[in-house]
Amino acid sequence: MGPPTLWYRRPAQRWLEALPVGNGRLGAMVFGGVADERIALNESTFWSGAPDPSQDNPAGHEHLAEIRQLLFDGQYRQAVDLISRHLLGRQGNYGTHLPVGDLLLQGLHGPGELRNYRRELALDSAVASTSYSVAGVRFTREVIASHPDQVIAVRLEADHLGKVSFQLRFKPNGNPSQAQVRGGDTLVISADARETKHSDGKTGFR
Repeated sequence: MGPPTLWYRRPAQRWLEALPVGNGRLGAMVFGGVADERIALNESTFWSGAPDPSQDNPAGHEHLAEIRQLLFDGQYRQAVDLISRHLLGRQGNYGTHLPVGDLLLQGLHGPGELRNYRRELALDSAVASTSYSVAGVRFTREVIASHPDQVIAVRLEADHLGKVSFQLRFKPNGNPSQAQVRGGDTLVISADARETKHSDGKTGFR
């Protein structure tokens, strides 16, 4: 019996169907597309809002023991009511974690009939992979998040010479951002974590 694996016979159609990789700071959702691949990126410090001590609820510690006892007694509805009134911070400019945007690998190969598609996440090695054949060529992609190296790495393979090719593009997730090419091998992304639902829309990580 092989290692535990999540596997699928078609690409992800939405974010919740993509396969996750992460190292605690960097994260990605891998969609497993065919001619185009979408890798939705996250980074732990990409947060809107700003510190604001006035959002603390000073009455929280006074009700903590009562809330704990209600939970131990199975009185969940009453506990949730007290939590909502006394433990949650006041709404203000606390902010929220935001997705950075999508890394797009486009034009991975030419047209042809798709055969033997499979995408999977190996739970023992945390490698997200996509493999399939088009026009007699077997394509394989692997995505990992390395903690020692602090990178998300993508490996592309084909079983015929000269068949690995793509265009790289960054698509922001509605945040102010820009992407610049530096040299022949570097794409530099600048983005602001801004939103107005959980913060004032003016403060946040850059």
